[in-house]
Amino acid sequence: MKWMKYIFLVALSGLMLLCGSIMPLAAQNQLPTAPLKRSSDTARSGSATISPSNKDASDDVWTNMRTSFSLPLEDLGKKPGIFVGSINAWVPLRAVFPLAVPFDPQNPSTQGPPPNNLLAFASATYFPLGYWFLNFSYFQFIGRKEVLSWHPDFTYSFGYNDWHMYTFSLVYGNYGGNRFNPDVSKGERVTQFDQGTWSLGFKFPAPEFMRSIMEFHPTSNVQHLANLNVIPSYYNVNTSRFEQWQTFLSLQTRYNIYDYFFGLLTLFYYPSAAQQQPWNPDFTYGFGYANWNSLTVSVQYNNYSGNRFPWNKPAQNTGNFLDGIFSISFNITL
Repeated sequence: MKWMKYIFLVALSGLMLLCGSIMPLAAQNQLPTAPLKRSSDTARSGSATISPSNKDASDDVWTNMRTSFSLPLEDLGKKPGIFVGSINAWVPLRAVFPLAVPFDPQNPSTQGPPPNNLLAFASATYFPLGYWFLNFSYFQFIGRKEVLSWHPDFTYSFGYNDWHMYTFSLVYGNYGGNRFNPDVSKGERVTQFDQGTWSLGFKFPAPEFMRSIMEFHPTSNVQHLANLNVIPSYYNVNTSRFEQWQTFLSLQTRYNIYDYFFGLLTLFYYPSAAQQQPWNPDFTYGFGYANWNSLTVSVQYNNYSGNRFPWNKPAQNTGNFLDGIFSISFNITL
């Protein structure tokens, strides 16, 4: 019963913060799981929360805010960048053929429900300066008989993402059907940049009342990430054509329960309900053991399917626990 209470509090606080926050959040722009240490950290508050012993806690908040997007050019040629890599296995709880999404075959969409296939992928992230980063992931589907237009050969993202609380982030991510060898006859391209997602985010700790209940150990903490997300070009299944500027808000709540054990809940809100597609969830969730240290293994469950609140009807073959995926990853930092 105690754990049910904790989960309920996480969900409740997420809903409250979603309604009351100025900035929203995106799944692609997530709270960093690894507190990457950089020389620029000396200008920031190192903790997720502000110590009550400070004379003016707002000074630390302002420091973290104004140092967002800093570019330490003085480190050029002096300090090497940081490389973070992982090798992953993605195991669906059940193999379900994805939603049938009609589209113009001469102009296929790279957007659709997340793949529910057995796959392996390798991901590499490089931080050349400060918290500016480049990410590339290579996917290898196992036993796949049909390649759908939104199943990627690779994905990529870049931008600025600092793990400290009270910092802003700006991330572009393209997680759609990117192709190494596109089939021109099917309208495929190496990538369609305008179908990627831009996410402007802000990180902040949970309210004091929530932390006092849930942070029962020095390694426990509850953090939030609010994002404003924009996709310049998206496929609208209701009109069977591409439309412009899909916009949605999201709020992510990450509860680091103990050590590297965590729970994750992300809520989404579409100001224009007509822009939400069948594969766009009302919420996503996950839990598991995520050890960000080098040469370690992490095991997680995540559900990115078209989860819907009780008052919204889910699309077929989505929104159930068995539509989720277990993943196993091996991490390395250089």
